[in-house]
Amino acid sequence: MKTLISFVVLMVLSFNIYAQQSLEISAMLGYTVHDLDKLIEKDEISNTYATDWNEFSYGISVQYIYASLEKIALGGELDYQYLYWYSVKIPYGTSPIYRTYEVGTVRLVPFLRLGSGNFFSFDIGPEINLLNGLNPGLMASGNINIPVTEKLEIPVKARMDLFNNIVLTVPVTLNVGVRLKL
Repeated sequence: MKTLISFVVLMVLSFNIYAQQSLEISAMLGYTVHDLDKLIEKDEISNTYATDWNEFSYGISVQYIYASLEKIALGGELDYQYLYWYSVKIPYGTSPIYRTYEVGTVRLVPFLRLGSGNFFSFDIGPEINLLNGLNPGLMASGNINIPVTEKLEIPVKARMDLFNNIVLTVPVTLNVGVRLKL
């Protein structure tokens, strides 16, 4: 294990020699795909059912590219994403109880960018969702980078995250932002 950690540290340090660093801030809008009935079945008492819900998703993301070569880059991301809300009716004698849940997550994502420096690139990486504990997941996005100046770009991304929060949860978003090359 020590050998593997040492190898990874040396790779990142040697990768950093040729670094073109950048900072990116993006807004995200989209839709969260999940099985609401199964979520309620697993998370609530029996005979509870959904009365209203909305899977509209939005959030904000900050990415930092800290190491890059001509076509490959390494980076990290911190984001917050509001995923969905739902209301349930819980049977309780003659007067039922109504509860509303709002679900969002903070994510940490180390990622690999393929096609770095091109008009089109692709990001992929494992993610840690801080939602009801730690939930591992996977992030993938296809990116179009629109240059404005030598140091400024407008990234537009089609993104999908995949993680398990009681049930499989898949937010699909369109991200638009600004990237500053440092």
